[in-house]
Amino acid sequence: TSLEEKRNQIMGQFRSMIDEERALASKLGLEPVYIDEDTIPEKEDMHRVEDNLSKMIKVKEERETHMFTMKEQIVALLDKLGMDLNASTLSSVLDGDDEFD
Repeated sequence: TSLEEKRNQIMGQFRSMIDEERALASKLGLEPVYIDEDTIPEKEDMHRVEDNLSKMIKVKEERETHMFTMKEQIVALLDKLGMDLNASTLSSVLDGDDEFD
């Protein structure tokens, strides 16, 4: 059963990586790698999923940085307008959780 254990270990890691890649693809509106997660992956398949996952993590980080920059700009503009919002109100407005009058 050593081979069986090794197979289960590889498949567990592979499925976990595929799940992470698909979840991130869905969140970012990007395409996941289409692959059969029920067969033992070839090295090429593993690399394709790993590469796509790495690219998506980079896109996610870039988008988060862009959002942070935009929030800073909004705060600066609100300050110029003389609008003083407390931190919780500002956070809900910038995160889209609240209506802004």
